[in-house]
Amino acid sequence: MNPDAPVTKQFMPAIMRTGRSANQPHLPNSNPLTKTGLIVQARVSGAGCGQRGGPTCPLDLGKACDIISGGFMAKSRRAKLSPGQRRDLDIEIDFLEGVTRRDPTYVEALLVLGDDYTRRGRFEEGLRVDEQLARLRPDDPLVHFNLGCSYSLTGQHTAAFAALNRAIDQGYRDFRWLARDPDLAAFRKHPLYRVLCARIRSLQVKVR
Repeated sequence: MNPDAPVTKQFMPAIMRTGRSANQPHLPNSNPLTKTGLIVQARVSGAGCGQRGGPTCPLDLGKACDIISGGFMAKSRRAKLSPGQRRDLDIEIDFLEGVTRRDPTYVEALLVLGDDYTRRGRFEEGLRVDEQLARLRPDDPLVHFNLGCSYSLTGQHTAAFAALNRAIDQGYRDFRWLARDPDLAAFRKHPLYRVLCARIRSLQVKVR
């Protein structure tokens, strides 16, 4: 599958989220690039509700069902990747880079690419994707939350504070996740996190 081919935004029928499972289905053995193309197609055309992250194997159909949140995803925990998972993730990243080069406004593909960069530890590249998404979706609270996570991962705590405040302004309310998301661990050690918590308390939402 050629990532530089003309972009078609309806690759496959929408896949509804079925939830995480220990027995998630896997695609049959075939060419790795073909499998990656199919899984990306599933992920960018999927529907449902989920957090950014999830199972670490990029060739896992269960992950494809779980990763998409109607176009909106929030960062999730990053598990340690095996060598095979790193290889497969790199193939998926290469594919998505080709797709987004052809269509820089393809939000669903950018969401998956940003998640993949973060899981691969390529935080600066993930930040650039999240900044691009914030320009494309300025009113989306989860896009701003993800941007805050990327700023935290790159040590830009003032920018993380601003992005998380924008997420709250746009309606983000999953404060329990904000208080434990590993991607925000560095920011939670910064004094600005206490300022953010004070704002959250003023909204009468409990956060630890």
